[in-house]
Amino acid sequence: MEMDMIPKFSSKDEEIDFWKALSFKYKKGCEEAQEELLEFQEGSRELEAELEAQLGQAEHRIRDLHSENQRLKNEAETLKISTKTHIEWLCLV
Repeated sequence: MEMDMIPKFSSKDEEIDFWKALSFKYKKGCEEAQEELLEFQEGSRELEAELEAQLGQAEHRIRDLHSENQRLKNEAETLKISTKTHIEWLCLV
């Protein structure tokens, strides 16, 4: 609060009441901000845990897909060799 914004007081009691009310106002604002911060931090922790779980699932899925891809490549190579062998055998017959 700027010095030029402080009102003139007619008594010490009026000044005391003013400063008390102002201090309660700021204390309440501080408590509300702390409560909001705690809620935000809680929400952030929950979101982080959820994202970590999703990341773990995605990484597991990627590993599974890589394995399946490698299996299919091996199977395709085996079929290619088998087909080539059959074609060569048919050409000999």
